[in-house]
Amino acid sequence: MAEVLASQCSTWDQLLDELEARCARLAAALHVDAQLVDLDIAAWKAPESGMPLPARLRQRAAEVLGQLGELIDAYARRRNDIAAQLRAVDSVPRPPLDAAVYLDAVG
Repeated sequence: MAEVLASQCSTWDQLLDELEARCARLAAALHVDAQLVDLDIAAWKAPESGMPLPARLRQRAAEVLGQLGELIDAYARRRNDIAAQLRAVDSVPRPPLDAAVYLDAVG
């Protein structure tokens, strides 16, 4: 029984490590546009083993869940800020495109 519990804890430790690393990458990329473009946001899937979360890891899992919630809120604010910037750019009047947009100096 102790071996099974140790195996479950090890697996959950690894899963929580992975989620914490993803949170760190997401937090670091939040305000760096170049990183946002290249950010791998593949969906995370829980293991299908059906192993219950060991009691000693509940606090850590709750903290990771809290980090994810904060990141969701932060990315929603970032998205709204970018949308507002795009609306501002779209509101700038543009000259009509009746004339050429470049000068042909050769021909």
